[in-house]
This record gives sequence, structure tokens and C-alpha cells, in this order.
Amino acid sequence: MVQLPTQTMSVTVNMLRGFISRSWLDYISFGEIGADGWAGEDNQLYCVIESYAEGTQSDIFQINYLKHEAQHLLDYQLFPGISSAELEYRAKLIELIYQKGKQRFHRFLREADNNPKNSHSYASFCIMQNLAKRLNINQDPSNPDNWEHLTTEQISSAALQLYQEYQPGII
Repeated sequence: MVQLPTQTMSVTVNMLRGFISRSWLDYISFGEIGADGWAGEDNQLYCVIESYAEGTQSDIFQINYLKHEAQHLLDYQLFPGISSAELEYRAKLIELIYQKGKQRFHRFLREADNNPKNSHSYASFCIMQNLAKRLNINQDPSNPDNWEHLTTEQISSAALQLYQEYQPGII
């Protein structure tokens, strides 16, 4: 069972191990970049267990993987045809809602890029722009110094508001 802001979802997680290579991106980045898991069209989750050395009870697994991917499954049901960038936008908001510190926020801030062809970095860019408006960051939102005065709770609360206000086509 995975708790999300609007409901609890029952999900099946398939634990995968023993990959020779996870992808070409994993290969050329010496294991630094690659898929750690995904939500399948069969309404199941797939997890590359080697990516979660901290264990399945860790925040990294519970939030970065489980809640993130469960949100994808929910969005497939709620918004058929949703774009990849919007899927990532909503799933990354979930990570910010449930974050225990600012590490995820800072990761999204670093990866934010206004390039719609890269759904992950574009979703982070849209989140930063929308959080900046919501939290009255009137200076360059790409500068980490302009966010330091905010608490984790303030960021999580604003992320929840953005999540609740979501309408298809918003990004």
C-alpha cells in the first residue's frame, strides 16, 4: 500500500536484479545515470533493486521510487494520454511533498532545464518556476541562495498546493 495525497494505492512491485547493463546511458555514464525503476503499462511497478542499497524501508526507496512510481500509475488512470513531462512534474511534486530534508529540492534545482525534450529536467524547471511564484521568490529561481530562507515544510506545503491545483496541460 502506498499513501499519496489523494488516496492509498495497492501496487505490485517486481524486484529486478542481475542486469549486465541497465541501458546504453548506464553504460556510457559508468553506472551514474540509468533507470532505477519504472511504472509499467500493465499497472505494475518494476524496481532495479541494486539501485536501492539502503533497503526498501529507506526514504530513498519509499519516496523517490515507490511514491514517485505509484503516482505515475495513478496518473495513467486519471489522465490518459498525459505527457511525459507532466507525469514527471506530478511525481516530482510527490517527492517534495513527502521529503524529509531539502536534498530532493536541491537535486531538482540543479537538474532544472527549460528544454521540453527532456521530460525529467523540464519538469524540474516547471516546478522551480511554479514554486518561485507560490513562495514569492522574486529573484533568479535557479540560484540556490534565493531559496535558503525557506524551510522544508514551506516547500512541501507549496508543492502540495501545486499538486492539488494541477490541470492537464499546465506545463
